[in-house]
Amino acid sequence: MAKNLFDKAKEKAGKPTAAKKQKDEVVVTSASDFAAIKKLQELNEQIASLEAQKVIVYGDVRALGVASFNKKYEDEKKYTESFKIVVRDENSQDTAVFQLQPTDKYIKIDDDKATLLKNKYGDNVVNEATTYALDADMLDIHGETISKLIENCPDIPEADKAKLIKAETKITVKKGMIKEFRSNDIMRKFPVEELVNDLQPIFQIKGAKVEAAE
Repeated sequence: MAKNLFDKAKEKAGKPTAAKKQKDEVVVTSASDFAAIKKLQELNEQIASLEAQKVIVYGDVRALGVASFNKKYEDEKKYTESFKIVVRDENSQDTAVFQLQPTDKYIKIDDDKATLLKNKYGDNVVNEATTYALDADMLDIHGETISKLIENCPDIPEADKAKLIKAETKITVKKGMIKEFRSNDIMRKFPVEELVNDLQPIFQIKGAKVEAAE
């Protein structure tokens, strides 16, 4: 029997490789190597703890950056791609600095959030991209027929035709929105802080460091 297009595609994909066998143990008796592994474990635990602390501190610094961005945007009525934030210690007069980089990327949103944003800021604030794919279960059932290009084929039940293609829609805030907070006729009616909270652009913190006073 001749192979259809799906059989040929499956052959090209190849068969899955067999799972690798679990490796045997090798036992080594060594006090120094034992100490090294123990030290590695301790370091990994310290790193995990520091990473957790970093997340909290990063959030605090980011909050300062976003508040500064909101005020700068509000005062200047324009978008700034990147700027330095300088914080002075009132006691030592040392300064801590970091670079805030707003991005034209946004937190993922769902249908409910998209509807809220469109109702508030207009349809153009949201972008919807839909991809389509053939349903694998339906291909198993009707693959031979589909291989004949489905030219008005009566062999596929009407109920199954609707199941052949699956659609996946990704909803995102439209690119460029962060640059239109004061040029868009609808957005300019709202405070920058409210726009940032609603659209949730992603902010990056870079080059945080302390500079001693001279």
